[in-house]
Amino acid sequence: MGYPPATNTTWAPSRTRRTSSPEALALPEYDEFVLRDIKDTNAPALGLYAKLGFTEYRRRPVRFARRAGFTDYVSMRLAQTG
Repeated sequence: MGYPPATNTTWAPSRTRRTSSPEALALPEYDEFVLRDIKDTNAPALGLYAKLGFTEYRRRPVRFARRAGFTDYVSMRLAQTG
């Protein structure tokens, strides 16, 4: 199955919902899920991922990002248990 480019705004939101849904996180063939480069100002997304069990494991400062209104990219992970 080919995936449309991430710049396709009509498709990207549905991809986010599909990959962060509890059903997708319950797939047995994966033992870890990683989310990279979430802007530190995106509190709704960070809160949702934390609620689903993701924990922050890395903050990457971005040069000149203040001009765009943020300072760091946050990476989060969820390790499957059992």
